[in-house]
Amino acid sequence: AKHTRAQLPPLASEEPALAALRELGLGADAQLARYYYSPYTGRLLCLAWSAASTEPKDEEDASWHSQTPALQLLPPPSPKPSQRGAKFGQNGEDQSELEYVVGAPRIHCCMAITGPGAASYFLEQKRWTRHGAADACDIVLRELARSSADALVTDHDFLFLEQRRHTVQLAYFIPVDTELRNVLKALRVVTDVAQRLAKEDAPYKLELPVSWRFVRGTDRALLSPVHSPGFPQPSPDAPLYMAIELATLAGGALDSTLEAQGTPLMHAFVGALAAVESGWRALQGKPDLGKYFGVEPTAGGVYRPFDEDVARSAVAPERRALFRGKMRELDPEGIFGSREWADRLLGADESADAPLVPGGPA
Repeated sequence: AKHTRAQLPPLASEEPALAALRELGLGADAQLARYYYSPYTGRLLCLAWSAASTEPKDEEDASWHSQTPALQLLPPPSPKPSQRGAKFGQNGEDQSELEYVVGAPRIHCCMAITGPGAASYFLEQKRWTRHGAADACDIVLRELARSSADALVTDHDFLFLEQRRHTVQLAYFIPVDTELRNVLKALRVVTDVAQRLAKEDAPYKLELPVSWRFVRGTDRALLSPVHSPGFPQPSPDAPLYMAIELATLAGGALDSTLEAQGTPLMHAFVGALAAVESGWRALQGKPDLGKYFGVEPTAGGVYRPFDEDVARSAVAPERRALFRGKMRELDPEGIFGSREWADRLLGADESADAPLVPGGPA
């Protein structure tokens, strides 16, 4: 992992801001990267890393190298004297026939919001004071940069970036144009909301950097918001999306379920989520179905997440129909999955006689 810091000009100055984004090579396929941006100060941190080599040393190693990266991110067992390096097994078991050429990878864990410098802001809730939110964002950026420094992380290491367990994450996929104007507009949505809340000294303020990465659409998953027909694998020719995420810490007075909204803090919080989401949807953004989305007001004026219309906007009707067919074929009794979630996402199937799941809409 390598980190690069930058200072973006005010996003309201469109052309200078776009020029700064282009100079960073945003959206390039040459590297894997994740970006963190403070909507208060304009500070930007890029964490970039190289994909591990998939060339096996010999035929015996070929099966291990074909594993997905997720299966490799496990603590290594203690090396034995007869081994040149420790091994990773799918379930942490010893695999003595596999050896690393350069020794065992080290694993670094960065909990950016609970370090010594962050404690007073995040544990004592100074993050919601007039200037505390901007300071909190800068603390997170500084800790992320420190944890990925060359002195700590080598080319053979893994770096985990952890968030607190109780974190509300609003996430969208936004189509990227060649001039990166949608990238700038998506960041400006967050900046406008953050600065408005700070100016009003609202009881809730955005206290974590907005983060994003770039992904290419494929056709491998029917319910993927970035489903792109004709691209079974990520390709430079496939549609490019900005996977953007806004996180905030929950717990205490901030209810992550959004059930309790009777306090000024919760009122400001749900209003901020709805405002950011509205701006991202205006850019033809599609919600990440694994995070918070669809924060919409009900008839009583209370905001609730996972609005049905917003959920269905992520998946084209023909793909919903194909998925219903697969559900009937592979799970005719409706044993797997949530009936409530399936109905919310897929809607009623008016074209089929059989119900989606037992008792579901026909």
